[in-house]
Amino acid sequence: ARLKTLDLGDNALTTLSAESFAGLAALETLEVRANALATLPAGAFAELASLERLHLGGNDFATLGDGVFAGLSGLKWLYLGNGRIGRLEGGAFGGLSGLESLLLQDSGIETLPASLFAGLSSLRELRLDRNALASLPEGAFADLSRLESLRLYDNRLAELPAGLLSGSSALRVLRLDGNRLAALPERMFVGLSSLDTLLLAENPGAPFALALELGRTDNPDPAATGPARIALAVAEGAPFAMTVPLSAWGGTLSSETAVLEAGSERSAEITVTATGGGQDEVQVVAGPAPAVPGGVTGIEIGVEDPLVLFGEGTNAPPVPEREVATQRMQSGAHPTAFTALDYFRDPEGAALRISGATADAAVVTVTAEDGVVTLTPGAAGSTTVTLTATDPPGATAELSFPVLVREAASRPFDIDLILLDAVTESQAEALADAVSFWTAILVDTELEDVPLGQDVAPGCWDITTDQRIGTADDIVIVASVREIDGEDGVLARAGPCVVRDESRLPAVGALELDATDLARLEEEGNLKDVEEVILHEIGHVLGIGTVWVDHGLLRNPSVHNTGADTHFRGPLAIAAFDERGGAHYNDGEKVPVENTSGPGAADTHWRESVLGDELMTPFQAVGERDLLSLITVQSLADLGYSVKVGLAETYRIPGSTGSARATPARMIPYGDDILRGPIRVVDHNGQVVRVVPN
Repeated sequence: ARLKTLDLGDNALTTLSAESFAGLAALETLEVRANALATLPAGAFAELASLERLHLGGNDFATLGDGVFAGLSGLKWLYLGNGRIGRLEGGAFGGLSGLESLLLQDSGIETLPASLFAGLSSLRELRLDRNALASLPEGAFADLSRLESLRLYDNRLAELPAGLLSGSSALRVLRLDGNRLAALPERMFVGLSSLDTLLLAENPGAPFALALELGRTDNPDPAATGPARIALAVAEGAPFAMTVPLSAWGGTLSSETAVLEAGSERSAEITVTATGGGQDEVQVVAGPAPAVPGGVTGIEIGVEDPLVLFGEGTNAPPVPEREVATQRMQSGAHPTAFTALDYFRDPEGAALRISGATADAAVVTVTAEDGVVTLTPGAAGSTTVTLTATDPPGATAELSFPVLVREAASRPFDIDLILLDAVTESQAEALADAVSFWTAILVDTELEDVPLGQDVAPGCWDITTDQRIGTADDIVIVASVREIDGEDGVLARAGPCVVRDESRLPAVGALELDATDLARLEEEGNLKDVEEVILHEIGHVLGIGTVWVDHGLLRNPSVHNTGADTHFRGPLAIAAFDERGGAHYNDGEKVPVENTSGPGAADTHWRESVLGDELMTPFQAVGERDLLSLITVQSLADLGYSVKVGLAETYRIPGSTGSARATPARMIPYGDDILRGPIRVVDHNGQVVRVVPN
């Protein structure tokens, strides 16, 4: 009667009834995942008044009918994903007033009843991704006022009903990527004041254009006498907060910026007065449009033509259409060149002349010729460059942007790590030490430089920086310390997303560290573990476990064949394995690769049961050293890197000296620590020659 947790998962149960759980009123967690359930009778869980977590994923339900979860008003977490649900009745989730997470992903769902989520007033997380939804009913999410995360990616949605998310002011994460959307409904983002992640890529209409337009608010006739009140508006609503510069030709403004709050349709009003208080024509220019933040994809922001007040319009000044991103350069390295004309527009279509100026020529010099601006780095430091576009009558527009020049590389191999988030001093030190260690090991490697250009945000998928790097030399890693899944879940994730065509070695990658796990390791005084986690993940960015298949070095993958004799066939790594105690290993081929831990860990790490305390196994031993061995170093040589073998840490395969590894007090699984998404393969000009699904 006091039982709190019951695990019935991975069996062959075909039916359940209320009698199945008689006398278990204290039960809080019930696992019935991966069985053979095809239906659930109404009230099947009515005896479980204390139940908070229910896992029913991996079953094959023909129907989930009305009242099936009756009596579970205290249920907080319900998992029904990764199986099949043939039909959902409108009252299937009735009575779940305390439910906070509802997970329905990858279940083959084709339609949703309009009333399916009615009454789920506590729901914060809803997953409907990877289903077969072609449409959504109007008002489907109307009762979900506390919803924070909505995932609808990888469905078949061709349109969205108007007002789909009205009232969802708490929504932080919205994923609609990978659907069939050609357009967005008007007022799509109105009221969404909390969004920090919005993914709309991989839709036919992406990138969806949001136009910022100035309009007169005190009079429908812009030519009417003034002063005038104006505002900046966006028909779909602002998906994120925007501050847009304003300038006036022939007049003055009460504010030189228009601010659109997240979820708003219009900025506060701004007063425009003609010069000298008269009624001469005034032209108000908005721009540049703000950059799209890192957590947003599939959106582009544009600005409309200048607003003409008190007249009919003569020569409209140039419009600064979009911001020039911060330019990240290195002292003594390549100049960066880009077409400045891409950032300005003349409303009449006239040719514009571009000039440039730097605030500190010791840091960077600037030249402009035929609309192309070239920045040449000097000494390390930061400064501002200003571009001016001039039309034939002499009207001008300006754009200013920061330039950061970092110290010259002290070694031929360079890892440029860009950290997106604030971290503690010790975490910053661990990041720097990890980069230094890998750089020292690969010091003799010289990879082909890869131009990145201005239109590609360095980083991968949703881990990107708004800085621009003209050239990747040798590898750029964008790193983020953020919440992934809380304590002891996924410790960290990393991987490459831009790979060179000829060498098949990475040029750009990303690294994501779980803030909670990192903080706990630091609080416990395990700073060496923090560095080891970072070393491990940078190893994945460099190619360990992530480009093995492309190099033909992985044999017998196990993700779909658990227990297979998965192994890495690089000759240098095999020789190192033998040298470090594996010469008499006879339990399969060498070097043994993890083959039982599922996606993310399997096929991408050394086998934990054999190599134990090696750095690139799928577990982190808290408080104990995990060593970067000669096996790992030589595996990089098998990939094509030049390595310093003498920097490998002293390591012997556990058991090869007659003593097995002592069991550490705590092991943290890295979990699914490979960042996955399309990998762009580029040539020496930075042009994409193919995209590899990942």
